[in-house]
Order: sequence, then C-alpha cells, then structure tokens
Amino acid sequence: MLSSKQPVLPLQQCKILRILRSEGPLSRWQLHLRAKLRPNTVGSHVAELLQQGLLREQPAEANGPGRPRVPVTIDTGTLHVVGVAIRPGQVEACRLNLCGQMLGKVHSLPVATPTDTVCVAKRLLGKVANDQTYLVGLSTTGFVDTAARRILLSSALPDENVASLDSLIDVAGGRRLAVENDMHALAARWLQEHHRQPTEDVVLVYLEDGQLGSALLVRGEPNWGCLVGGNELGHTTLPVETDRCYCGNVGCMERICSSEFLCRQGAQRLPLLEHVSRFDGSQPEMNRMIELLSIGLANCVNFVRPHRVVLVSPFTRFNPFTETLVGAVRSRLMRALSDRVAFHYWDQGANSPGEAAGWLALAAIYYPHWAKAILEPAEG
Repeated sequence: MLSSKQPVLPLQQCKILRILRSEGPLSRWQLHLRAKLRPNTVGSHVAELLQQGLLREQPAEANGPGRPRVPVTIDTGTLHVVGVAIRPGQVEACRLNLCGQMLGKVHSLPVATPTDTVCVAKRLLGKVANDQTYLVGLSTTGFVDTAARRILLSSALPDENVASLDSLIDVAGGRRLAVENDMHALAARWLQEHHRQPTEDVVLVYLEDGQLGSALLVRGEPNWGCLVGGNELGHTTLPVETDRCYCGNVGCMERICSSEFLCRQGAQRLPLLEHVSRFDGSQPEMNRMIELLSIGLANCVNFVRPHRVVLVSPFTRFNPFTETLVGAVRSRLMRALSDRVAFHYWDQGANSPGEAAGWLALAAIYYPHWAKAILEPAEG
C-alpha cells in the first residue's frame, strides 16, 4: 500500500513500469537497453519496485554462457488499484490489477439525495479497498478543486454549492487518492489503451443522452485548467431555448444533446439513443440537434487545433448519425484544419465509470504528469 507520506514514483521508475507493461517480462539488462539507463540505475529502481510489490521476478532464463538472467514483470497478483466514480444518482467502485484488468465485479450503490453522495462514496470505498489497495482513483462529473479538496460543481450534486472530499480521504486511510473529473478519467484510459508513447494533441468528446463532456490531452498530458475544449464543452452555451442546466444556464450543449431537447423541437418522446438509431436524415428535430452540436464541436476544434478528435459514445454504433455529425463539423472547420484533423470513434458503452476511475489511478502510477491528480496529504 502506498503510504500517504511516500512520494509519487520517480520518473525513471515510471518509465521502467511502462516498458514492462508494454513489452512483458524483461531482464534487468534488457531494461537497461530499452530504457537507456545505466545498469546500476536500473538495478536500484527494480529493487525498489520489487520491494513495493509493483514488480515480481520470474524464474531465471539461461541465455548462453554466464549467469542466467532473471526476468521481472508487472506484479498483477499482489497489489491493485480501486476506482470510485460519483455519478448522478449512484456511486460505482471496482478493483483493477496493475495492468488494468478487472478484478471481480463492479459495485454500485444508489444515492437517494445529492447530500448523501459523499457518504455513499465513503461506504463503497470502505467496502472495496483493502490492504492490497495501492492507490485509489476518484472521478466525478463537473469541477474538482484538488487544492481545496472540493467538488465545486457537479451534475451529481445539482443543489449543492460544494462538497468536501476530506471525509473520503479519511476513509482511504494511508492510501492516496488521485482525483479528477470523469472526462479526465476516461482520457486516462484512452491514453493507456491507444497511445503508450503519445505524440499527438487529442480532444476526447463524450456524448450521451443529457451528457456532453470533453478532455484535452497535449502529447499525452492532461490540460488540467483548460476551459475551452478542456473539459467543459458541455457548458458552452448557444442561443437556443433548452431546459435549464444544473450549472444555471440555458442553451448548454449538454442540454442540446438530450431527448428533452428533441421533445422541445416536436419529436416523439423517446430515449436519444433510439432517435439516433432511427436517424436517416429525414428527421428535422435530429437535423437541428446535429447542426447545433456541430457548431459547438467545430468551435472547439478550431480553437484547440488538435491532431485527433475522439468521439466516445454509444451513438457511434450508428453510421448515418455519426457520419452526418462529423461531416457537419468538418464543414465548419477552418480550411487548413478540415483535412488535417482525424476523427476516431471509441464505443465505451459497456464500460463502467468506476473502471475509468481505476484507469485514472493507473495513469498516476505510470505517467508522472498524471500524478498531479494525487491529493497531497493534509498537514498535521
């Protein structure tokens, strides 16, 4: 278990862990060659990682004359991370091993009222975490102030001004918490599954009924403070009547991307996924929603100028809708960007928010710049 007084892993140890996760078991000499570190340096770091339980040794392998080399690999059987996700009306939690594989099932508890949210999260964390928990990842919708240990604004807490995370930290005991919003947690998973050594700037956009969020990765590093294209694309407002958003505004893109907005336009009252599955270009209400979404997305892309836009949504299963939306976005991009920006689809519908929160914890282990999400222990 990572003590609250123990610093985050040094950069070179993170590098060794990434190489082993990517390539599998390697000897210390092979790590020296891959990591371009001195043999003695590799030996010292591997010894520390073995002591912490992050690595384990495998049986020695004979490789010609001389002493057999002992491969080391990520230890997936001793320690794990826990992901806890705060969502509107529920809290999820699960365990992942150090390579991101689910251990057991996803645990979920309902939240009767928003004021109970943090208490429910405490109860679930106490149930899932144990002495083998190395790090806890906590995600929530909305704004998180890690310095003040507070959730400032969240759809899970629509009637609350702020929610303190101090009691969650107390339940975690000596374990550290990596805390961020749900889009950064999702971006942490995408980064580790798709680009282990990223060189691109990427905007991830999450679309679901009544939900729209985004995250910006700059060469694999999260842009923690970016507002435009960073993580609050859903609260970009357009001059159109919608239901009032929990943030207090009317016209938020998160409210446009909803079945309620289609009802306002005169469409049949159905889940948005059902409308998307039936879309063939002939529904004026859907065309209006796509037009407005494309305006907001194109403004984000024109401002950020990413190499890639990743649409994370169950909607991407349906080509007519996806192709129409992406075509409308491209038509509004600056000419120099229209052919330069790649669009990638990632259907995360089957994966839980709690699992993504676990990937946030893994990112804080493997990537030093993601360790900024780890809350510092309270003084005294």
